[in-house]
Amino acid sequence: MLVNLIMMMAVDIGFEFLFEKLNQTAHEPFEKLQARTRYLKHKKVWQYSTLALAVFAIVLLCNFFLVNIYIVMTLLGLVLALVNTFFESTIYDQRRNTLR
Repeated sequence: MLVNLIMMMAVDIGFEFLFEKLNQTAHEPFEKLQARTRYLKHKKVWQYSTLALAVFAIVLLCNFFLVNIYIVMTLLGLVLALVNTFFESTIYDQRRNTLR
């Protein structure tokens, strides 16, 4: 269980780094979504609700198709990184905000 948690966090940090580097390119693929979520009134509620819904859907689908636990943890790390990127609360965003 601990190995799965460590694996999910490593995947999350890896994808957050990848999405952060993608967002620094000229294309800025996440900018439209981030602009919509930037001024939400209850941002954390929306973020955690979206994350809970996505995790619930992934777990249900993976249980239905009998997917390996390592693939499930990789998908959960990817979803966590995507939701954090959309709502601008990745590890890198938090560090940038604390340095200001």
